[in-house]
Amino acid sequence: MFEANSYGFLPGRSCHDAIAQCFNHLRQGIRGGDTRVLDAELQGFFDNIAHESILNRIDTFPCGKLIKGWLQAGFIEPENFNPTKTGTPQGGVISPLLANIGLHGARNIHQTK
Repeated sequence: MFEANSYGFLPGRSCHDAIAQCFNHLRQGIRGGDTRVLDAELQGFFDNIAHESILNRIDTFPCGKLIKGWLQAGFIEPENFNPTKTGTPQGGVISPLLANIGLHGARNIHQTK
């Protein structure tokens, strides 16, 4: 259900798979294909991703309400509850998956603007 070249925390899509994909594309680049690998750091991504971008993509997923609850769970810092309106929990095992869901199709959305 993800982009063909979306990697990280997906079955069969580990960092080793991403490296192999880069190798294959660059090897083909000698014959007129890809010739560069770009690395981007999305500063503040986990802090700022809109919950709507994730929730809209999992609209028909059976556990959508549970995921919405995780996103909006907030945090407690010295006796004060702080709601979360954007972002995903950092360091959690679910955050990379939520990031992939949020980014899924982002390339196509950007191209239509």
